[in-house]
Amino acid sequence: MVIAGRDVDVGCVVVVVGWVVVVVGGVVVVVVVVVVVVVVVVVVGVWWLWLSSGVAVGAVPVTGEVVAPTA
Repeated sequence: MVIAGRDVDVGCVVVVVGWVVVVVGGVVVVVVVVVVVVVVVVVVGVWWLWLSSGVAVGAVPVTGEVVAPTA
């Protein structure tokens, strides 16, 4: 195979392309994991703030005070 005027071994091209796919795939996996972790942290944070605000029935606020359930 001739690339940019040079005779290049096809096996070498396959190896290089394979490594590029592995590296790009690894970066994508890392980005997805980071996004999932951030989303989980935000959801848990919002949920904790919601509980600590005493809005939830029987919630235990951050102060440790138990909110009596309202009938």
